[in-house]
Amino acid sequence: KHLQKIREALDTPYFENLIKDFLLYNSHRSLLVVKPKRGLSAEKEKQVKKKLEDYKQTLSHYQVHQLVASTKSIKEMQNIPDPPEALASIPTLSLSDIEKKAESIPRMDLKEEGIQVLFHPLKTNQILYLDLLFDASVIPQALIPYAGLLTYILGKVGTEQYSYEALSNEINIYTGGITCKMETYTQKENSEVFFPKWSIRSKVLAHQMPKLFDLLVQIIKHSYFHDKTRSREIIAEVKSRLERAIFEQGNAVAAGRVCSYFSTVGKYREQFSGIDFYHFIAELDADFTQRADEISQKLQKVASLLFQKRGLLVNVTTEEAQYEACKTQLLKFQKVLPDQTGAGTTYTFDMDTRNEGFMTSAKVQYVAKGANFRKLGHAYSGKMSTLLRILSLDYLWNQVRVQGGAYGCSVSFQRNGNMIFSSYRDPNLVETLEVYDQASTYVKNFTADEREMTKYIIGAINRLDAPMTPSQKGEVSTSYVISGITQEDLQKERDEVLETKQEDIRAIATMIEEGMKEEYICVVGNEDKIKQNKEVFDQLIHIFK
Repeated sequence: KHLQKIREALDTPYFENLIKDFLLYNSHRSLLVVKPKRGLSAEKEKQVKKKLEDYKQTLSHYQVHQLVASTKSIKEMQNIPDPPEALASIPTLSLSDIEKKAESIPRMDLKEEGIQVLFHPLKTNQILYLDLLFDASVIPQALIPYAGLLTYILGKVGTEQYSYEALSNEINIYTGGITCKMETYTQKENSEVFFPKWSIRSKVLAHQMPKLFDLLVQIIKHSYFHDKTRSREIIAEVKSRLERAIFEQGNAVAAGRVCSYFSTVGKYREQFSGIDFYHFIAELDADFTQRADEISQKLQKVASLLFQKRGLLVNVTTEEAQYEACKTQLLKFQKVLPDQTGAGTTYTFDMDTRNEGFMTSAKVQYVAKGANFRKLGHAYSGKMSTLLRILSLDYLWNQVRVQGGAYGCSVSFQRNGNMIFSSYRDPNLVETLEVYDQASTYVKNFTADEREMTKYIIGAINRLDAPMTPSQKGEVSTSYVISGITQEDLQKERDEVLETKQEDIRAIATMIEEGMKEEYICVVGNEDKIKQNKEVFDQLIHIFK
């Protein structure tokens, strides 16, 4: 009945009256002016310190002693393990309940008139998930940031056939969305060998496939890059979005920056998604009037280099009955793509940068530290998935979150060798770095009975077996193909997780110790806090210039 009412409202002034009553002629309103003040955070911190000092002056010696004793008691309680009988009361699975075989995602590797197609025949309720992955290695190093900007531009500007408003309506009416993204896939055992892709991901009901491909042709071949007003709006929006991400997802920002100190792929990613990319966007925003023509020309250049038949990889996830119709549209689509030959670009990055403190007005820190363990002579093992569970839910949780007061903390061990510790909304800085440094001691002395090890192993398997939608399965399977990860690799990793013993965990301590001694550190956080610990860093940088 609600949908019927909405349909009837299309032919009546229903929506117009809503706008009049609740927006235009609504007398219940307020005007709020927000005026920023430089140094306000430090000023408030001083006020808090004075308030606490004044309060302390009102306390007797006995009351101060009581506060100290209470704090000590809390910290002691936080360090006391839960009683074995309490832990034993929690139901748990056994390893015999766990599927021993790694999931195999169905995939057919096809060639359609020279285009590599990965077809994933899965039950999708007649939805087609289509991913076009173009080879981004053809982009010259100087244009990598513009390739990043292009992901925000395409689909958001007008085309030969549509204004950008009309294009947005067409996408929303006929598809489930069209998104653009730059992605990098590393060779499974080497972070220095990576495969950059520029992807367009889309989804559509099967009977709307022709419309989807028509829209893709418009976006790829006929986007209008010379609308200065629209380009300026998008760049300002991207700048605002990146600034928000730095405040809200600073742990990912800091972790990505740390990778750029020792990893070529990390350095590459900084060019199109990290702090370097933010500074690039901020410069375009500040100098847009002078650089408008340059921006449109370089975006056009990137698009002409990217959208080629050569190197295109297509991921199709849908039901088998829908594939032939998709194939027909795909073969028609590929005819609009040039088939030029050319080699990928060899990128050369300056890897001297390290240990930066990025200063903001935030009251908290995002503290990251890492290294590449393969470069230190260590191999990846599925047992690291079990260790990740142990460190995340036991050591880091207690030390960084419970006792340290951070909102969150994490550690990752990647197949390519990158190992990153990070914290989220953390009131501390050097204290958290000390926790990372002492992780190897914790691992070296790790003990757990059979029940505890089983819980950790099941937790690791839970991460491997996280439920995925059909589209996610297609994307994951495609990433395996690009990175060279085989079903045998996945089974080996699963076997290693299931076979993890406490001595296997202890054996990884040396790897963590050596990694932390590399001293690759990045912190995004409060200006005063970073300056108080300036000896940690090689550079202190105001992130927002």
